[in-house]
Amino acid sequence: MVSMMNDAVTTNGNATTLTSEQVDQLADDIAILAARIDAATHELLAHIRRFDEAKGWARQGALSCAHWLSWRIGIDLPAAREKVRTARALSGLPQIAAALEHGELSYAKVRAMTRVADAQNETLLLDMARGSTGAQLEKIVRGFRRVEQLVARGDDERRHVRKRHVPADGMVRIELLLLPDEAERVWQALLATKLELRGQMDATAVASPAPDLADAAVAMAEAQLAAFEQAAVTEDEGTRARRRPAAERRQVLVHLCEDRLAQGDLRAELSDGTPLAGETFLRVACDAGLVVAKTDERGRVLDVGRTSRTVTAPLARALWLRDRHCRWPGCTHSAFVQAHHVVHWAQGGVTSLSNTLLLCDRHHRLAHEGGFRVEHAEDGQAVFYDQQGRMISPAGAAMPVEGDPAGQLTEAPIDRRTSLPNWDGQPLDLRAAVGALVLRQDRAAALLR
Repeated sequence: MVSMMNDAVTTNGNATTLTSEQVDQLADDIAILAARIDAATHELLAHIRRFDEAKGWARQGALSCAHWLSWRIGIDLPAAREKVRTARALSGLPQIAAALEHGELSYAKVRAMTRVADAQNETLLLDMARGSTGAQLEKIVRGFRRVEQLVARGDDERRHVRKRHVPADGMVRIELLLLPDEAERVWQALLATKLELRGQMDATAVASPAPDLADAAVAMAEAQLAAFEQAAVTEDEGTRARRRPAAERRQVLVHLCEDRLAQGDLRAELSDGTPLAGETFLRVACDAGLVVAKTDERGRVLDVGRTSRTVTAPLARALWLRDRHCRWPGCTHSAFVQAHHVVHWAQGGVTSLSNTLLLCDRHHRLAHEGGFRVEHAEDGQAVFYDQQGRMISPAGAAMPVEGDPAGQLTEAPIDRRTSLPNWDGQPLDLRAAVGALVLRQDRAAALLR
């Protein structure tokens, strides 16, 4: 009975009978194919490193090599960033790179090691990787990184603020990592704001739940935003400029000289006097507050119009509802996006939903000053072109694969034991493993003194 159960594999209620020999062969095939994929991954990472060093992604209009990978080969951004990071790290880790090239180590193991590996501990880490499972190696690396962080200096580099969406319930998590004294100041400010909110609630006798720290955080943000919008009359011009909202700080003063209008000559400057010319002016003027001043041939102001916004609030909302993020092929940035005129209003284009689209800051610069361009196709869809005038495909084209894909992955000699770890089944001694790495690091540091 036990033998019969071992020889049967049930999938979705349908029994597929495999002999013990077939199960063993299937297991070997999985191991061999995985090792071939890992060996091919080495070649992929080498290509990524060369592509990144040559900034090939920039020539094709991407924001970074990771963004290009996300667009061109269809992986998400975190995975793309890990591939770029790993590819860069392997250039200085020849032993680990060789093990991956021969299919001896999985990409997952190599990715973990490159987070902490250097010239001093590479050999030791490689021995640990060969004698442990993937899960055990992850624990070793995490433990070593934790020790490094405890003794490391340069805390400023670890400080961060992150915004994370929680898909399960539609909430958003904002995470802060600060120095102890900074965290204490923020905490005290939250507590003080919470007490102030509760005092206001008591004073108005409103029957509602008592404000908590989350309410305090929102109130602090609202108070800061209100402060930006209410510059005191007594403040000097520089202070008021710093406190005004971004849209007002980006106000553009446009000089229209009557004798040059026929030649299409526009001279512009920001409200602080910074001159803008050519494509830079067109980019900034795509979505900014405008003050149009007519001048004569000597530059004397004849008339000054009212401040107007080329993209109205209703149009901006419609743009957001339609685009949701930067429209550049492969870009998904939804923060710091601006309205871009496909045909600029200064060149006769209309400010309408059909003639505008959302672009992030960097792609907006590429569309104006970077030699890239956006046009409308006959069907009304936006078409993007690179610096050589070649159309940028909205998605990477799939390449046909002929023959046996698994057999083409690598020519390296690989068998069923190539990537098999030599773990003896004993429990992981995490303290000893991390201690060995720390000792190796300390010895290397002592030699450099």
